[in-house]
Amino acid sequence: GELTLARAACPSATDCIAVGSLAHPFTTAYSQIWNGKAWTVKKVKLPAGTTDSALDSISCVGTKFCVAVGDYFVSSTESSLAEVWNGKSWSLLTSPNPTGGTSVTLEAVSCTSTTSCVMAGDFDNVKAWDAWLTVWNGKTKKWTTTTEKAPSGDFQPSLYGISCTTKPSCMAVGTDIGPSPDSDSFGVSYNWNGKSWKFAASTPPTPVAGIEADSCTSSTSCEAVGSFGETWAGRSWTDATFPLLTGYDRVYLDAVSCATSASCMAVGESVTASYDTAYVTEAWTKTGWKIEKVPEPTGGVADNLFGLSCTSATARTAVGSYATEVSANATEYVTVQTWNGRSWKLES
Repeated sequence: GELTLARAACPSATDCIAVGSLAHPFTTAYSQIWNGKAWTVKKVKLPAGTTDSALDSISCVGTKFCVAVGDYFVSSTESSLAEVWNGKSWSLLTSPNPTGGTSVTLEAVSCTSTTSCVMAGDFDNVKAWDAWLTVWNGKTKKWTTTTEKAPSGDFQPSLYGISCTTKPSCMAVGTDIGPSPDSDSFGVSYNWNGKSWKFAASTPPTPVAGIEADSCTSSTSCEAVGSFGETWAGRSWTDATFPLLTGYDRVYLDAVSCATSASCMAVGESVTASYDTAYVTEAWTKTGWKIEKVPEPTGGVADNLFGLSCTSATARTAVGSYATEVSANATEYVTVQTWNGRSWKLES
């Protein structure tokens, strides 16, 4: 079947979980576990009657507590999906859905403890597409759900990333488009102060705008990445430019992790005009982002890094995928890279 991996979390260099979906023949939520030597598939428990499902994001607090989110279908009804990992297996978490909402998804999750997880996504409320956010305190019946209406004139806000600190303070980020489906897109963000959500800011519209992930070290320090970069200093976002690999036309970053406000790294893919791709890692410095060389798997094509965890400036783990041929049925392999403060090393 066709494997699509979306995100990964690594509590340590020898403990990673990658999540996504596998089409065989129906699409089903999928996970693999890295133990420092090999990857093992772990079955995801799904609601009764599920016909299609996928996991889009994961957040871990240590090796024995992770939450992954996504969506599932029962017939044609799409609902949010949340799963809890206990170090050995997945269990289904009964997640809320916005009242009156259809096509409900959860795209992002950030946990700061086993009793504090914040999730973000989007849904169709019939009249328009809306972002929504929900807070879980570790007990299945205790949820705080907020539906965030789009700013006036917006058409389709979607939240793809969220990062929380232990204050608590969270920043949810994503992409929106203007009053019609063919309008230019722009980045959007929402703040959580521990009690309520507030629209934070948006970025200027561009034809290629897209925010995919963020990482915050405080309420006044965040880095957001995607097809472009943004830096948050407490009141507004400022543009950040990503350098390009030689021979590549653009970069798309899928994950970012900051150990401190001055030590961040982002990973993703570089793309040529003919859509060839290569791994790319970018490190944040006082003068901006700079490329860090990363090894490529032998014979790898369609290369992409989609997961990143930084526990310090010298301890970083990235997870990605590659194929050995470009085709619809190509086998996708999972890879792990570790950073020692000076260079990346291909572990699998």
